[in-house]
Amino acid sequence: MNQKSVELTPFQQLTKDVQQGKVEDNVFIAEFLNTKFHIAIDKKFDEKQPTFDYLVYQSQQTENAFTVVISEDESYIKNMGASDILFVKGGDIIKSLHPNLEITIVFNGGGIGMTVDKVNFLKQNVQFK
Repeated sequence: MNQKSVELTPFQQLTKDVQQGKVEDNVFIAEFLNTKFHIAIDKKFDEKQPTFDYLVYQSQQTENAFTVVISEDESYIKNMGASDILFVKGGDIIKSLHPNLEITIVFNGGGIGMTVDKVNFLKQNVQFK
């Protein structure tokens, strides 16, 4: 029986390639910064200006740590119980992320984590446009 494989986006294929050592990390990071992802938010209503926080989850890769979960597939984020979702570039997520949070990128059949150290390194060392 031949199962049809799930069609991966270019970023998802790149994620698998970097995990298998076929692609350098810097190529992955460049693509990540310009790819748009869905991310769950918690709206905060202030009389002067509405704001939001990213929803955070317990990290699956680091004990006693928290992560934001992002995906190119909005249904992944909705299935986690999110009702308010933003669609933003990876670079914008990095710029606005609290310094103690990891990033978990998920998709059908895979995913990859980005540690707190990696997030903070990118925040400090990448030129954002």
